[in-house]
Amino acid sequence: MGDDTTDEDAFQLLNKDAMTIRVGWSRHTKAQYFVRNVAEVKRLLEAIAMVEEEELRSVIVPKTMLPRLKNRSNNRSKKRNDYLAASTLL
Repeated sequence: MGDDTTDEDAFQLLNKDAMTIRVGWSRHTKAQYFVRNVAEVKRLLEAIAMVEEEELRSVIVPKTMLPRLKNRSNNRSKKRNDYLAASTLL
């Protein structure tokens, strides 16, 4: 995302490998998309952050859950160790 000539060089290089966004309309841009101004940049970033947060919530664990998950993990490890110890006796 950018608004000047140096950004156009990056847009040209990244065009197929990334989403390129020009800030401010230009007929000669190599960017795939454009936003009109900084206010729209802010709205775009906020929208991306919301999507990212929703997606991340499906794979990340809140810090408040860590003690409960740690206890579950410790119980599984203990059960696995007990099983391994019992199986060596057989």
